[in-house]
Amino acid sequence: MQVSVIVTAHDRRRYLPHALRSLEMQTLPRDRFEVIVVKNFEDKESDEIIRRNGWKNVVTDVVPLGGKIAIGLEEAKGDIITFLEDDDMYREVRLEKVYKVFTLHRDVIYFHNEQVLIDERGDVISDESLFPAVRDRGDYVIRSSLLSKVERKMGVCYYQLLPLLKAFGPGLGLNNSSIAVRRGVVSADKLKDIEITVDIELFASALKYKGEASTLYFTGKPLTYFRVHEDNASSIAFNTAFGKAALLNQLNNEAYLVNRVKWLLKLARWHGFVSKELPQECVCNAYGFSSTIARLEAIYLPMPLARTLSQSLTPPASELIKIAKCAVTNFALSSSKESVKILGTLRFLAFLLMPYVLVLVDRAFPHNSGVPLYVRRALSFLRSR
Repeated sequence: MQVSVIVTAHDRRRYLPHALRSLEMQTLPRDRFEVIVVKNFEDKESDEIIRRNGWKNVVTDVVPLGGKIAIGLEEAKGDIITFLEDDDMYREVRLEKVYKVFTLHRDVIYFHNEQVLIDERGDVISDESLFPAVRDRGDYVIRSSLLSKVERKMGVCYYQLLPLLKAFGPGLGLNNSSIAVRRGVVSADKLKDIEITVDIELFASALKYKGEASTLYFTGKPLTYFRVHEDNASSIAFNTAFGKAALLNQLNNEAYLVNRVKWLLKLARWHGFVSKELPQECVCNAYGFSSTIARLEAIYLPMPLARTLSQSLTPPASELIKIAKCAVTNFALSSSKESVKILGTLRFLAFLLMPYVLVLVDRAFPHNSGVPLYVRRALSFLRSR
């Protein structure tokens, strides 16, 4: 059995050498893993590291992250596929852990580990898990065959169960560099056009995998250094995944807000496309849910562009009603206390309705008025509490 590590990079040269050196330091014997680097540039320092280790160096003009991974899959020979983005790093024992899990547990198709957050300099922001419940569980498994039984019994689909699993452990599908899959799970054709959220696609593919092996393996051990910095979507993903409080620090950063709205619109476009490809009976699905929420998040941002986009991005009432029904179902299926379910449902319904209020505010005040932005900033503050 061999592990194939697909390293991806686009434009950024500064972080890639650190990612590659983390692979040089792995405790797994060199003959048990290969490395394929797929990037759109040549770089003296990185290329020397690749050359001296005998790794594959693929230079391509392909832009989407999923497209680069698809190229890496064509080159990969391993039974296990794992991923490393240029701005992340592995801890020394990560590949050894991945290898042992897939070797000892032949039914495992998906592996995910916790992360340590680092800043742009590589300094540790926190070695404490942002999701203590995940790390406290240690190693645990979810069988997709069990999910199939739940699906048939409750009349919901995997794409409805996905946000429930996220509630069980918010970091389960987060960060490409924390994921490994058995080769049959990942599809180059599905990935090739994806610009962002490859990690969610990999997680969803594992959930709906129909092969005999169908165990998803999670470890609370932090085996990946997840870099958070302003010139990459990771900082935006950080705020999305780890709560709204972090967003408050960026409300006056215009460059950040522009990048965030671009990211949200990409998320909405891709997830909306996937949602339409799902079976018609799969009314409530995480992709459709995510697409609508991303558009609403863009409307809420305290920036002139959000005001300009608000009328075109505000979903029709029929879409909001469908999303509201799905949200009510999700809260009902959760394991929270009844009071928490009710409060969560009411807060979410308010979130769905508020864009209509924002549209009215936008229309009521002239274009150069600061009131609409003030209202958005106040709403962002309230939502973070």
